[in-house]
Amino acid sequence: MKKKQILLLLLLFLVSFGSTSLITIINISTKVEKESLLIHQPPPLPTLIYGAASNPTTIDPVDCWDIPSANVIFQVCEGLVTNNLSDSNYGIIPMLAEAWHWHSPTEISFKLRQGVLFHDGSPFTASSVIWNLDRITWFCNYTGTLQDNATSWLAFPSSLYYFPDGVTPIISNYYLNSQYNITIELTEHFAPFLDLLTTTSSVIVSPSSTPRWTYLDLMTGDLVGTGPFLYEYFYYDNEVRFDVYSDYWQGEADIELLIFAIEENSDIRNIMLLAHEFDFIDSVLPSYHSQIIADPELILSGPFEELCYFYLEFYCGDPTHPGLNVTWRKALQHAINYSYIIDDLYQGVVGRAPPAVPRMLPGYNSSVQIVDMNITKARNLIMTMFPTETTGLDPNFPGTTELGWTTLAATTPLRTVQLNRHYGHTSNMRMNENMNETFSLIGVDTLETIRFWSEYLDTGENHPWDMEISYIGWCCDYLDAYNILGPLFGNTSEANFANVNDPYLESLLEQSLIEHDATTRQQIYMHIQSYLFEVNTPMHEWKYPQAPLFISYGYYAHHIDVMGFQYDPRNIVYFYPCELPIPPPSPPGSFILISDADNPDIDGNCNLSWTASIGAVNYSVYSFNHIITEINGSLDNLAYQTALSPYPVTGLTEGDHYFIAVAHNNAGDTLSNCYKITVEFEEEPAEIIFGYNIILLCVLIGIISLIGIYSHQKKIK
Repeated sequence: MKKKQILLLLLLFLVSFGSTSLITIINISTKVEKESLLIHQPPPLPTLIYGAASNPTTIDPVDCWDIPSANVIFQVCEGLVTNNLSDSNYGIIPMLAEAWHWHSPTEISFKLRQGVLFHDGSPFTASSVIWNLDRITWFCNYTGTLQDNATSWLAFPSSLYYFPDGVTPIISNYYLNSQYNITIELTEHFAPFLDLLTTTSSVIVSPSSTPRWTYLDLMTGDLVGTGPFLYEYFYYDNEVRFDVYSDYWQGEADIELLIFAIEENSDIRNIMLLAHEFDFIDSVLPSYHSQIIADPELILSGPFEELCYFYLEFYCGDPTHPGLNVTWRKALQHAINYSYIIDDLYQGVVGRAPPAVPRMLPGYNSSVQIVDMNITKARNLIMTMFPTETTGLDPNFPGTTELGWTTLAATTPLRTVQLNRHYGHTSNMRMNENMNETFSLIGVDTLETIRFWSEYLDTGENHPWDMEISYIGWCCDYLDAYNILGPLFGNTSEANFANVNDPYLESLLEQSLIEHDATTRQQIYMHIQSYLFEVNTPMHEWKYPQAPLFISYGYYAHHIDVMGFQYDPRNIVYFYPCELPIPPPSPPGSFILISDADNPDIDGNCNLSWTASIGAVNYSVYSFNHIITEINGSLDNLAYQTALSPYPVTGLTEGDHYFIAVAHNNAGDTLSNCYKITVEFEEEPAEIIFGYNIILLCVLIGIISLIGIYSHQKKIK
């Protein structure tokens, strides 16, 4: 009886010891019993990614005079009025102002919209508008006391707020009538005043969140307006991000997350659209048109004639600096190869320019015939000025004395014309090379001067006689033809590089500014174009101050789900009208499970690792003693929806173990590959005894000893 009791106690001891040891080498695991692997989370935000060509240069509206910056600002801020892009005449319609009334040619009142909130929660009122007008006129230096320093300087578009003389402010006074009514007084009547209020620099920002006398910092400033999107941040060369403004007065935008992904390489932007990584791009390259059209999920729209007008400026001269007279200007313009510029330099993405006023703009004169390339006409004009020097030369082209004309240009040119080039501008360089070639056909040589852009502009404004022929472009700030004709031909404008100083033309410009009737004003604009550019009417001293070159064609392309975009001829993108359906969610992407275990593994300890699964929220890890092909209740769940890679596994027993990871998101689950780990322990040397083995040995010795003693006692008895 005692023997049985002793053996039973020993057996219980061994079982108990063995069970305790087992815990140290095998992970505690649980079974998956019909549990869902789906993680419930909010659906993905309706997101639009716009492939932007450039970084913004400012986020402060008052200092904005470039399209990349305007694109950012117009998502966030609004003006008192705006243009109706659905109207071919781009008529002025209300925005933050509900209505307006002209009391006289120089006095206008605005009834403001009630119930509008800035993004910071402060209310939009008449005081907000007065505060913004104070800020605009300060940075335009109406007071003459603006400090030029690191945080305050003359606003880039300040000239827009002055009359053509560059001295007289357009706005003379403004005041508050009531909480939602203001009056603005003008120094003199300025017919396109409402158009001026549509510019980026005239939008309204929050007085509560905007510094009054310093500019918003591009990298750290907070742009706060009343528009449909909240400005979040700008990372240089990376992105600008916006969130939807839920309290927008016109109703919440359909796009909840708007991203301007900045990619300056035009080819890469087009490629990323084709890869569906961008939802929208503009300035689509012609070489990608066919691929975009062939993609059933993309739409290409265009061409649209843009409002940027490119031309060659011809210096007309003044009493102290003789320039190119009208005969020279016409002759040289007949010798310019416009087809080469349009078809070769710009590969057909541009068209021949109109006479200064773009075709998309009200006031364009479609009847004006401008100078075209005609070497024969150019030679005839030259021969009227140089009858002796051109004796014996054939005026026809091609004619019998072609070598005579080019020899004359190379040896004793009738004139050496100064061409100018923007430093680094390849098309400008090739344009000048071509003019050197075609001008030689009329006995004229050329000399090229290269200037950095800032120097180029400074020379044109202050020393135009040093730039006989210069290549330049002009883009509209607002949709009235005066915004082109006044700056380019007004006798006090710094942008008048041609130095046009025609009293009759000046009277026409002044008349356009005081004309109330829009139709009559557009007729004045049309007459100005005919007066300056019509080739079939008699020449006068100030005719042909420019050679119109080209106007760009705009294309934009987008994913088929982006609906409702309205084209703005100023090339500004505005995404509030767009509708964007929520894309169907996708399960996590494929990924690979690996381990750092040896083959075979000798200690049963290792780390499981996996590559990232695109779209995964988190992961689970499972094990089994056979190959795993699906997730079911027979598997051991090592980690459920919280596992991080690498995931440690310890205490594996000898044999084959199979593992699989599962990536989760709200759309479903994705399984990794099934990974096998084989464990084979090394045999320990006999002379080395560690751990619990010595205890077993002692127990065995004790059992043998007890049995021996028991037997010996029995024999003695």
